Amino acid sequence: MKFGENYIQFSKIMVLIALIAVTLLAVLGLVGMVLAEEYEQLPGLFTHYTDFASVVFVAYSGNSVAEKWLVAGHPKEKREGESSG
Repeated sequence: MKFGENYIQFSKIMVLIALIAVTLLAVLGLVGMVLAEEYEQLPGLFTHYTDFASVVFVAYSGNSVAEKWLVAGHPKEKREGESSG
């Protein structure tokens, strides 16, 4: 995606949206647990949050490499007689 003069990878935008969404859900879950006084569930909330964040990061890394390759295209073959300089 182009924003002004800069190109921002679609995968970076999607990972940002996913992490914001899961962070908001984790905060809502944290508030709900505190209000319900379910403190023994707090470690599980953070474990699941970090697991999800790790999966998103790994998926982004693979998608980022693929997207860079697709955007850059295939390297052009040199024609006979062209100089490299």
